[in-house]
Amino acid sequence: MSESTNLDRQELEGTTPPKTPKKKWLWTGAVILAVVATIAVAALIANLAGGKTPAQPTDAAGHSHGNQSQEAESNSYGIPDTSDVNPQAKDLIEMQHRRDPGDPRALGKVDAPVIVELYSDFQCGHCANFAMNTLTKVADLIEDGTVRIEFNNFPVLGDASILAAQAAVAAGEQDKFWEFHDYLYQNLLANTPVEYTAEGLTAAAEKIGVEDLARFQEDMEKAAQTVQQEQGNALQNLRLEGTPSMFVGYLFSGGSIPEDVFRQAVAQELERYQ
Repeated sequence: MSESTNLDRQELEGTTPPKTPKKKWLWTGAVILAVVATIAVAALIANLAGGKTPAQPTDAAGHSHGNQSQEAESNSYGIPDTSDVNPQAKDLIEMQHRRDPGDPRALGKVDAPVIVELYSDFQCGHCANFAMNTLTKVADLIEDGTVRIEFNNFPVLGDASILAAQAAVAAGEQDKFWEFHDYLYQNLLANTPVEYTAEGLTAAAEKIGVEDLARFQEDMEKAAQTVQQEQGNALQNLRLEGTPSMFVGYLFSGGSIPEDVFRQAVAQELERYQ
């Protein structure tokens, strides 16, 4: 597939650009697009905007990946064929996979064949749309062990987004991340957004069942470094330009996608195991 097939990122369905200064995209455009084998899907699942990945990508989120390859190959599907994926891009994508069975911000089995790395902002309407109108409809893929969702904070809309991300991490410390996630996005879509202040987010935490609110507030402050690291990873290592952004296996979307396209992408990635 030639470079001429690349989609302009503004043509993608629903993407919220960061307010942080945009860095010039350094990647050229054809290599990582090779991961997309089907033109029909490629029309909606965009390439990772280039092929020149950093020679030695680093994991700014600070995750441990010492046993990653063994874990990645442990599912019943076997070892995927990634011969069409640029090796550096493959490494960069796989470095994002946490595969931690105790991860409060993940849904699905650690050995799922398709890992979805999702990068979102809690003030982003398109993120809310994907969360509540796509993820809620593909629960079967998560429950049957096909897909694992790993949520990454990418707060691009200012200090309120950063504070909301910290609050979500804090809710996860009491096993309430997804309840908190859904509550914030449901209210955003309903045009009754939560007040993204320490008081407003604590009130939201109380409503969704976080029991120790004093601990929640402490954990929210402690989460500042985690959120900063995840934001830095998205900006500096992955060169993401907006939210939501996601990898569905080795496919990339720089915008919200509907259920049918998500399922197409998952089906395409499963073909790697045949």
